[in-house]
Amino acid sequence: DMYSKSTAAMSTYAGILTDQVLSMLKGEE
Repeated sequence: DMYSKSTAAMSTYAGILTDQVLSMLKGEE
């Protein structure tokens, strides 16, 4: 249903965002 689909999309998006932030922080060190 809509809710579980949007939740899955959000967790995927959050995972990608976290990954980008971590690699950005690593690059600045």
